[in-house]
Amino acid sequence: MKSSFVALGAVTSAAILLAVTAPNAVAQSRYPKINLAAGYKVDPSWPQKPPEIKWRYVTGVSVDSQDRVWILNAVAPQVQIYSTDGKLLDSWGSTTFKNPHYLRVDHEGNV
Repeated sequence: MKSSFVALGAVTSAAILLAVTAPNAVAQSRYPKINLAAGYKVDPSWPQKPPEIKWRYVTGVSVDSQDRVWILNAVAPQVQIYSTDGKLLDSWGSTTFKNPHYLRVDHEGNV
């Protein structure tokens, strides 16, 4: 009799575990696993970088509230700012950063 209760307890525990985890498994399988990103198209003419400006390691890219694209580069000029149409607006920094690895523009426009 005791072994019947143990077996019944094991079956009940398994049924409860299955009942608790099954909805999550079903919900996960129904999740639309599609890429909803708008996508992008490469524009080979962007940016219109002057020939004297080189890129070595571009380690940071950010867009500010005016849609200007900020680029952080390992070689001078380390910070470059481009307009949406790809024109260089400003650049600075020749040895400002030793090993730059991150660039962020916050909601107030601070870099």
